[in-house]
Amino acid sequence: MQYRVSLVLLVSLALSFAAQGQPGPAVGWGDNFFGQASPPPGEFLQIASGNEHSTGIRPDGTVATWGRILDVPTGTFRFVESCDGIQPFSVGIRTDGSLASWGAPVQGALDLPQGAFVSLALGVNHGVGIRADGTLAGWGRNTFGQANPPSGAFLSVAAIDNVSFGVRADGTLAAWGLDFMGLLGVPQGQFTSVAAGTQFALALRTDGTLVAWGSNSLGQLNVPSGTFRAISAGMATGYALRTDGTLAAWGANNVGQANVPSGTFGAISANGGHAIAIVPTPGAGLVVALGLVAAGRRGGRNGSTSGNRCRAWRSVSGLRQFFP
Repeated sequence: MQYRVSLVLLVSLALSFAAQGQPGPAVGWGDNFFGQASPPPGEFLQIASGNEHSTGIRPDGTVATWGRILDVPTGTFRFVESCDGIQPFSVGIRTDGSLASWGAPVQGALDLPQGAFVSLALGVNHGVGIRADGTLAGWGRNTFGQANPPSGAFLSVAAIDNVSFGVRADGTLAAWGLDFMGLLGVPQGQFTSVAAGTQFALALRTDGTLVAWGSNSLGQLNVPSGTFRAISAGMATGYALRTDGTLAAWGANNVGQANVPSGTFGAISANGGHAIAIVPTPGAGLVVALGLVAAGRRGGRNGSTSGNRCRAWRSVSGLRQFFP
C-alpha cells in the first residue's frame, strides 16, 4: 500500500511539474474595475487571478500581468499565484523549481523557503507550497497556525486569509489555521483538488463530483450536479470546468462573475469578483517540460490553473454587506 501511494504521488507530481497544459488565449469576465478581467492578446499556459490584478505564463515561460500592474519579473516560470490582500503581489515557481516573488513586500511574499516546488497557494499574508517530494512548506504570518502545515505528502493546496487546505497523497482532505465558518471540518472521501473562497471551500472528488462547505450566504455551497475536471473559487462564487470543457458557476453574481462564457475551455482561475479562462488553441497540444511526456490529461489539477486562491477580507462591488 505504501508503495502504491508513493507511486501515485510520484506520477501525479511529475505530471504536474511537467505538463503545463494546452496553450491558448485567455478570456475574462466579472469585476473589471482595474482591468483585471481584460487579459492581453496572445497565448497562455497558466493563469492566476488576483482580486485586482491577474497574471499569466506564456508558452515561452515569461510572465505577463494586467490590472493593478506589477513589475514583471525576468526569467521563465512554470507556475504562478497572485494575491491582492493588503497590497498586490505574486509568487511564482521558476523553471528550476525555486520560488520568486514580486510586487508589494508583504509577509506572504517575504522569506520564501528554499528548494524545488511544484505548486503553491497564497493567503493574504502567508503561503503554502508543495515541494518536489510532496511535502509542504509554509511561510508568512502564522497567527493561527495557517503557515504551519501538517506532515506527509500532498497533491494540491489552497489558502485564504488565516486558513490553509490540502489534498493528501491518499486523496483525503486536510485543513489548518483559524477555525471559522466550519472550514476546518473538511468532508470525508477521496479528492483530487481543493479551492477556497472567502468563507467557503470547494473540492473535486475522484469521481468528478463536487462538494463545498463553509458559509452559504449567497448559495456558494449549492454545487451543480455532473462531473468536472477542474475547480476554482472567487470571493463568494464557485467555478468548475466540466468534463466536456464547458464552464459552470454558482453563488454571488453581483458583477456578472457567474455569467460564464459559452464554449469550451482548458483552465479556469477566479478571485474576488472576476474569473479568467484559457481557450485551448486547436492542435496546439500539451506543452511539456523536463523531457517527461504527459498524454491525455493535465497533471495536478486536471485543467484548473489554480484551486488555490488568495482571499482577502475586503469588499468587491456590492459584497461589503456580506463581508464587512
